[in-house]
Amino acid sequence: MLMNIVRNIELPLNVLTKGVPPILARVSEWQDHESKKALGTRYEIVCVGNAYEKVTVKVSAAPVITQAEIDNAPSPITVDFTGFSARIYEMSGNVDISAKADAILILDRKPSKQSAAQQQAQ
Repeated sequence: MLMNIVRNIELPLNVLTKGVPPILARVSEWQDHESKKALGTRYEIVCVGNAYEKVTVKVSAAPVITQAEIDNAPSPITVDFTGFSARIYEMSGNVDISAKADAILILDRKPSKQSAAQQQAQ
């Protein structure tokens, strides 16, 4: 019964992150499990303000950043989302969060050390 109540709770991004902009950790393709058809992009964020909890957010659009850009960034990349919604779900006794958004917004993207060096060479 309690899980039925919990399933109907929507979590806005500011509650999930406790008002601290999340850090972008990973980007990957989002595929349908059965057909393997591309559905969009999965972004893994780290909720710094919420005990560094990791959440994957699905966006039905092409990626706006590559994993290489994330890995080579000189500092953490903070993000926000438009049309964000998250729900709690339970599967096989495990409770998790399912999150989706209309779009991701990069809040702070400094050029990587490599691209900064390339710009200075020009």
